[in-house]
Order: sequence, then C-alpha cells, then structure tokens
Amino acid sequence: MKKSAILVGVKLPSIPDFDQSFEELDNLALACDYYVVKKVTQSLSASTNDFYIGSGKVEEIQAMVEETGAQTVIFDTELSPVHIRNLEEALDADIVDRTMLILQIFETRAKTKEA
Repeated sequence: MKKSAILVGVKLPSIPDFDQSFEELDNLALACDYYVVKKVTQSLSASTNDFYIGSGKVEEIQAMVEETGAQTVIFDTELSPVHIRNLEEALDADIVDRTMLILQIFETRAKTKEA
C-alpha cells in the first residue's frame, strides 16, 4: 500500500548538486512505495537548530500535511534526533531522512536474515 509523502529539500552552500540530489530523493521515495503529493525546497545559509528548516517553512509544510493528508515528510538530508522529534511534534507526521529512507529500501528488499 502506498503511503503519501511530502519531500523537503534544503539548498545549503555546502550542497553543490542539490537538484540532482533532490531528484534522487524522489526516486528513492518511489522505490520505497511512497506516493509523493508535494515537493518543497528552501534555500538557507545554514540549517536551524530547532527544525533544520525555518519556522515559516515548517508552518507551510504543516498546512500541506493538513491539505493533502500526507502521513510522512521526507527530508533530503540526515536529520539529528532533536530535529526529528521537533518536526514530528510540529507537523504531526512521520519524519524520514535520507538515511532512514535508504535503510527502508534495504529492509524491504532483503531476502535473507543476514541482509
């Protein structure tokens, strides 16, 4: 069963190939059986301590979650446990970062106990 998701990408100066990375995130989400309902990007000079993204962008995504009924918000970066907790509370949705998404793909495709 497909799960609906919103993709979030943050353009930071340290990420030179953002467009390619964000497109890859879309493909990873599809490979993990997510149905992408919205895509959101934000340009920042540095990530924020509370949410990784700006508080205004959190409000924008919260409205999208309510509008679309998306159960998951997928970030094109590795988030800290604090970011994940704060985002889950603010957005009332499951938060998945790039690493978690890749691990989900391996988990669904593993054929042996060792895998």
